[in-house]
Amino acid sequence: MNKISDIIEKVTLENTDETQRTGNSKFNTKDYVFLESQTEFQGDDIAYSSDYAVMNGINIMLNDTGYVNYFLRSAYSSYYVDIVDLHGTLISNKPAETNSDGVCPTMHLKLLSAILNDSFKIETLEDKFGNTFHAVELGEYPQDKAKNSDELEKLFNENKLKSTGKTFTGYMNVVGNFEQNPEFEYNGKKYVRVITKNDYWGSLFKDGTELPEDGDPIWAEVQPIKWKILNYDELPTELNPKGTGTAQTIVIKTVDAIISGIPFYPEHGNPEHTMWQNSPIRAYLNGYNLHQEIKNGNGNEEFKADLNFDFTQNNFLKEAFGSLEQQKENPVITEVKKR
Repeated sequence: MNKISDIIEKVTLENTDETQRTGNSKFNTKDYVFLESQTEFQGDDIAYSSDYAVMNGINIMLNDTGYVNYFLRSAYSSYYVDIVDLHGTLISNKPAETNSDGVCPTMHLKLLSAILNDSFKIETLEDKFGNTFHAVELGEYPQDKAKNSDELEKLFNENKLKSTGKTFTGYMNVVGNFEQNPEFEYNGKKYVRVITKNDYWGSLFKDGTELPEDGDPIWAEVQPIKWKILNYDELPTELNPKGTGTAQTIVIKTVDAIISGIPFYPEHGNPEHTMWQNSPIRAYLNGYNLHQEIKNGNGNEEFKADLNFDFTQNNFLKEAFGSLEQQKENPVITEVKKR
């Protein structure tokens, strides 16, 4: 497999229109990576935050459970977008005030690629509530805070770390640019240096330590991404012995909210600010120049927003998957515990 399209299906998405209703095909988009909509959301699906999302300003407060708010792609009104809160309940917020919410990317994997892959393994795990789900491990991204973060910072300051030349996109800063966090290799592992954004004092990492002050450097380990399979019961028997075989693709969503710091849109007040086609999150996840993408017919040009976002160089597909020749050729499906 040499390219993203060998394993990921580009999906036609039904989106909310200027009246915040679905069903108008003029507002459809075609994307590799996206967010669920309100109609697709499977209720009570809570998400935990990765440490990297905490470093980029996700709202997770002291003594919290670690569960966080995360985006959907649908609009609640002309001023508000749909969000899932830390209890799995649908809420809404103004798009310009959502840069502290999380992103759980969603994709469709091609069935044939999975069926022909002998490396797919199924494993049963259980969360603290006694619930199980299945997931695919695919790609890599900064996630847990590095256990040796202090050592890495010391080595960085002494110019003793090997740069990979790669960066991972972080939060939108005060001038509207997106931070680029450099990746380094050390002792056979890869790490990313992040200048933290601490909008929520007392936010905790998974190990119980607190997020340092705004602007302090900290390190995240680059790790495999785990994606929950949302339609496991519908998969063919080659992948699920009890599956109904009605699925056309494997629908997956990240187990954790692995991204934060990117608003749904930096302004609010007009219907186009709550439209998925205009969101910098869409541009980042798919590697789009948004205005060019909409001009090419992948969106409704009549409702193109004023601000353009160009992620053709630095984007989620490149960062998480890079050149697929550099990834494990065969992704492994596992069944993963919730936290």
